Amino acid sequence: MQPKVILYIAMSLDGKISGFEINKNVYKEIKSHVNSDAVFMDVETFKNSYTSILDGSSKQLLVLPDNMGKISRSMLLERSSTMNILVLCSRSTPQTYLNFLEENYINYMIVGYDEVNLATAFEELNIQFGVKTIAVHADGVLNGNLMTDDLVEEIFVFMHPILVGENKDDVYLKDNGEYQKFDLRLLETKVIEDEIVNLKYRVMKYKF
Repeated sequence: MQPKVILYIAMSLDGKISGFEINKNVYKEIKSHVNSDAVFMDVETFKNSYTSILDGSSKQLLVLPDNMGKISRSMLLERSSTMNILVLCSRSTPQTYLNFLEENYINYMIVGYDEVNLATAFEELNIQFGVKTIAVHADGVLNGNLMTDDLVEEIFVFMHPILVGENKDDVYLKDNGEYQKFDLRLLETKVIEDEIVNLKYRVMKYKF
């Protein structure tokens, strides 16, 4: 049985998930969703933001796909002492990393050959750990893989009133190539045809 998978995405108005500061109220809202049996994070989110999403006493299963052992071993040792962590690996994961996990009593699961097979991993989470609901806090790559594999059931989007330019294709890019952010204020929301939401914002001016 596949668990119910829910994506939690903090996003700028132009669809970016990085390059801006996430409102702290978003983390409060995320923490209020206590019904998930497991939390699924990519390596970078675990390194940088896990304390904002989880507290050290969390009894939820924290699942980390770390096929090549990219998480520093000292960090994994420190955080596994207070959290219930399961590392997802594959048959291509270095044996030295698997030995480290086993020697330090850090739970891991081998699912897949060259890469972690997410569908199989989620099935095993249900079978072995009784996981029925998974909350995902991840980067665009992992979110995209989950969507492509048709594993996601719900998405919570926390749309921030800000625009972030991140590449040459973006309209909001300074002439010198530096990224630029725009603060906005919501004026009006209206649902139009085909459930499209029309958001009207004011661009805030700080230079007079």
